[in-house]
Amino acid sequence: MWVRQAQAINQANQYILMEVVRDLASAKQDPERYLSDMFERISARADRGPIEKEAHPVNLEFRNTISMFFAKARHKLA
Repeated sequence: MWVRQAQAINQANQYILMEVVRDLASAKQDPERYLSDMFERISARADRGPIEKEAHPVNLEFRNTISMFFAKARHKLA
């Protein structure tokens, strides 16, 4: 039950967050630039996070996850 619940919560949060990010980007003069800047700000957090090594599996997964998220956000703007 816990895994299913965690998956449902994660999926709901992803959908909600995607809509918020898309709405924010759409309200900007240059939505692509807005998403790129947001991606850079968020990925910079990995550099300042508790896991400093670039190749650490958590860092790699973090970067992969945000890359996929922003790729989807860009795709859905079109």
